[in-house]
Amino acid sequence: MKAQIYGKKLSIVYVNGGPILNMMSLTMLKKLGKRREELIPTNIKMTNSMGGATPTLGVLVAKITI
Repeated sequence: MKAQIYGKKLSIVYVNGGPILNMMSLTMLKKLGKRREELIPTNIKMTNSMGGATPTLGVLVAKITI
């Protein structure tokens, strides 16, 4: 399966119809030409397997073309 975000081709795509939240690395954010300052602030925190909470950097709303 091939996909694009903001016209940039992705080499690896994982499809999961369940979650409404997906994580993206800062490296991928930079490859898309986006900066941390462009993220929408949020108060969402992720919980790791040890029960510790980690704040997110923000939300990026993106159109994905498959």
